[in-house]
Order: sequence, then C-alpha cells, then structure tokens
Amino acid sequence: MIKEIAEAINRQDYQTATRLVNDFQTLENDNPWLKFYQARFNEIKGEIGLAGQEYRKMLQFSTNPQLIAQIRQGIARLEAIERVEVEQQQQQRQAALAKAKTNPSNREMGLLILEPVANEEKQPLAQKFAQIFKIDAYSARLQIPSRSWRLYRVGAMAELEVYVDDLRKKGIPCFCQPITAINRPNVYLARYFQAIQPEATLVYQSAHDLTASITFDWSEVTAVVEGILPIFGECVDMDVRRNQVRKISILD
Repeated sequence: MIKEIAEAINRQDYQTATRLVNDFQTLENDNPWLKFYQARFNEIKGEIGLAGQEYRKMLQFSTNPQLIAQIRQGIARLEAIERVEVEQQQQQRQAALAKAKTNPSNREMGLLILEPVANEEKQPLAQKFAQIFKIDAYSARLQIPSRSWRLYRVGAMAELEVYVDDLRKKGIPCFCQPITAINRPNVYLARYFQAIQPEATLVYQSAHDLTASITFDWSEVTAVVEGILPIFGECVDMDVRRNQVRKISILD
C-alpha cells in the first residue's frame, strides 16, 4: 500500500492518495510511513510549518534508511519554499520602505517599541524577527523582551510602520509612536504625597518653580514605571601592580 500511495502522490491523484492513507491508518495506525504521508499531505496543502514540525519529529526517531531519505527530501523542499517566501517578503518590504522614503510627508521621526512575550514563545518568534531585520536568531532572541516594553529602533514613522505591519503579521507584538507624542503628556516634578486614601494628593513643583498639588483616584493609574538609582561611593581597589587606588564605584 505504501507503493500505491507514493504512486498516487507522484501523479497528483490526491483523492486516491487520501483514500489509501485512510485505509492504511485503519490497518497500521502505528506505521512510521503513515506519519510520513500525513506530513506529506500537509506539505501539499501548503501547511508548511506543520509539515516541517512533523518531518523533524520523525527524523529524531526513524531508523529506516529509506524513510529517513524521504524525510530529508521533504525537509529540503520545505526549506526551499521558505527561502523563496523570505526573499519575496524582503523584496516587498524593501519596496514599501523605498516608497515611504520618497514621500516628504513621511519623515516624522518615531519610536519602534517591542512588547513583551512569554519565554516559551521567544524561540519561534526570534526566527521570524531575525528574518525581518536580517540578524542572527540568537541576537533576535535577546532583543525580544519578556517583561516590559523595549525601544528597538528610532526612525521615520513611515518606515517604522512598515516594520510594525510585518512584525504583527508574524505574531510579534509591537507598536510605533511619533517622538512628538513623548512631549504631549503633562509631567509633574513630584515632591511628596500629601494623602494617599481615599484619593491621592500629590504635591509637585510647577514650571514656574511654585508648589502646587493634584488629586486623582487610584483607578486612574493605568501604568507604573519603576526605576532605581545607583549609589556611588569611594572605595579602595588594587591596580595591576597590586597598589591600592581609590576610585568611585557603584555600591548598590
């Protein structure tokens, strides 16, 4: 039956091949060749990612030389398809970037921000990130954040929007904002909290160097940015000649 399935696929008689695979599954559900042809059908249907996973999983446990050769051929076909797709996507991206650069109205500067993803998702997303920005997968994985936003690139908004569109299509969460948006929020030079319950009253220094206050409900707080400042101090260290030297270092 294996030979009949192979012949049906070679002559592109997928209806007959499907019927034979179903019959084969009824007779020998654990046969490794059945798994191979199921992956082959996923490849034919264009489910490249799923077929690739199945081929590589089978390659780890298969011992039949003929089956291993067929699996390697399948992986090679998928890699060739992926290379063509990546080249086409890069050409489309370069065309979109070139078009964005030629428009004088698209020169407003902006920020490309990457949003955090779960650690278990970073590895597959890093491959896609690397393809878009033409970097190696290891560097791409280091760039994708897992806890908070990360500023990845500064550039013209029109160009950043092209990258955001490509990244989102690959499942990588991100957004871009014009730099001018940074100056829009009201920023208060906080001094201390006069009250924290039931509402918060913050005493701050105004732009005219006067003391003022603002009251808000805690439900209005939608985001919090935490930061720490280093503590510097003078300490004693040893130079290359084992002489004591004093220098300013970060203590904590």
